Amino acid sequence: MDIRIELDNFLGEKRALVDAITREFRAGTPAKEVARMVAPAFSRDQVTQYLSAVALADKTRKALEEAGLAFAADVSVTGIDAPREARLTPAADPDETQDYPSLPARIRDALRDFHITLGLLQTGKHDEDTSDSEIDEFFLDGQPVHLIKLSPFQLADGQVRPQATSRWSPRYSSACPRGSRPADPESPKDRQRVLWTASVGCDHPGMDSRVVGIPDVDGTEQVAVVIDVMRAFTTAAWAFHRGADKIVLAADEGEALAIKACHPGWLALKDGAPVSGFDLVNSPGLIQEADLAGRTVIQKTTAGTVGALAVVEAKLALCASFAVAGATARALTDAGADSVTFVATGEDGRAAEDLACAEYLDQLLAGTRIDPGPYLHRARTSPAADDLRSGRRRGAHPTDVELCLEVDRFDFAMKVGLDEGMAVLRPLRTRPDAVSAVHRAR
Repeated sequence: MDIRIELDNFLGEKRALVDAITREFRAGTPAKEVARMVAPAFSRDQVTQYLSAVALADKTRKALEEAGLAFAADVSVTGIDAPREARLTPAADPDETQDYPSLPARIRDALRDFHITLGLLQTGKHDEDTSDSEIDEFFLDGQPVHLIKLSPFQLADGQVRPQATSRWSPRYSSACPRGSRPADPESPKDRQRVLWTASVGCDHPGMDSRVVGIPDVDGTEQVAVVIDVMRAFTTAAWAFHRGADKIVLAADEGEALAIKACHPGWLALKDGAPVSGFDLVNSPGLIQEADLAGRTVIQKTTAGTVGALAVVEAKLALCASFAVAGATARALTDAGADSVTFVATGEDGRAAEDLACAEYLDQLLAGTRIDPGPYLHRARTSPAADDLRSGRRRGAHPTDVELCLEVDRFDFAMKVGLDEGMAVLRPLRTRPDAVSAVHRAR
């Protein structure tokens, strides 16, 4: 058979397989599971990075539709081969679009709530000094632009500093070399320098880091810290303090009860109001009075346990809150990790208390002597804290918020891994005598 015919057949089959990969992912199959299904054809990185771009494109379409801007641009993904980017191509007619020059700014505003912004493609000009106006000029000239997924870090003044989370754009990795001067959030050039950087830790000489929500976990995480301040991993820390031997993480209530049925001596814990079959409530205020010596706890929560299960196969996965922040940072340092993914579990990665904890941990990893006060203030004034105080979250104890804001209450980190097919959380003591001075005095 002619080689051209064979090539056409091969390319047609490849396109069909990529389409099937996309459909499977959009049907709800996790990216890493899809990667396993097609492992003989494509590498894990190819699939997970392509599907990250697909997810980014889908969110962009939703954002534009909600803002009434679906007419303005076409959203596409370049494909499963490099560079595996999500792109935005102008579609509006300049002569028929009211205030056409403001269109890029309106698009950027629509994308902001979805933590997405615009950048230049890898071809052409794309250095760290590129400004929004230059990107807008390219777009208005009819050129496609690159969609970038961001993770918001709240600054002290309440503004949002965008941080790029792209894992597959090599050009970003050297934009802010370690040891370079700190970024000035008031400087347009430095804001752009931060934007073009793939890791949040590079504006100090510490560990490279990024922050994602649970929907953005793509299976490529090697070292991950899953954060649920209010309340899963504050409750878990208290459970270990009260003597629990291990905590088995369940995906849903049905799985939790099925595990308990196989192990009648284990205790099941869930968030919300107490229900039949569950022995404990996801509340540090309630757990601190429980006798859990030598017991195994099965924990199911809305966000924290879901995030932990998403990264359980990483080389190192830790679960964290303010209560174990210092020990978590030490565990990462002791492991020799040079990069880390923080998974902020609340509100798809937008929970103020989880983002505050992630930024606090990032500063600890940089070796910075830092006052936790501003980070705790953000957590204390978060919607989650308000829900707990007001009673809108069932199964809450009056002391829950303040217990969630105790920094370094415990001297252990919490490591999750697979054990006989189950995701098991255990305390990890990096320095047995390293209790904070505050709590040593208690």
